Amino acid sequence: MLTDDDHTRRPWNPPAPAWPFPAAYHGERVSLSALTTDNYVLLPPLFRDEDNPFVDGRFTNEGLLYVYVRELHYLAAPSRRRGGMDYLVYAADDPSRPHGIAHLFNLHADVPDAVPEVGLMIGRESRRRGLGRATVLLLEELLLTLRPGTREVAARILPANTPSLRLFEDLGYRVRSGGGEEPLRLVKTLAPPDPPAQL
Repeated sequence: MLTDDDHTRRPWNPPAPAWPFPAAYHGERVSLSALTTDNYVLLPPLFRDEDNPFVDGRFTNEGLLYVYVRELHYLAAPSRRRGGMDYLVYAADDPSRPHGIAHLFNLHADVPDAVPEVGLMIGRESRRRGLGRATVLLLEELLLTLRPGTREVAARILPANTPSLRLFEDLGYRVRSGGGEEPLRLVKTLAPPDPPAQL
């Protein structure tokens, strides 16, 4: 098992990710750049100084984040990352630094019927600019590029995270399950089911 101090070890050449996700994907408002051991240090400053219970603690600490990227993102991608990719979010009108992190996962190569999931966190200084909305829409576009014909996409959000709930509901996601102390599972229909076969 890696420790928090392992992020100081250099050099390290990771194997290629086990899933065919693009290293970058560009939209009109935002662009996505895969989170790697080369750029992970850009992420913690976005969240380190804010008191937000909805921010994943791994993304505020360089050591924990390095372990996450190295061990979960690369070495255990098929089993523990559930077939996914984490992306730094860049704004088209401010591409000099990342503004958040986005997730696309649950794309098992051997479980084609699994419902893919998306998620994101935008840094405090970059909120209320429409970047979250643009990022979710770009993730959906990327999903349909990777897996054409996908009918549903899901997101998991804590019930108390009202801004995120409002964002996803505005984009057509509806609560399917969860609640109380458990995250809500919201699902959006991307395509209608196939019509019944004619007899």
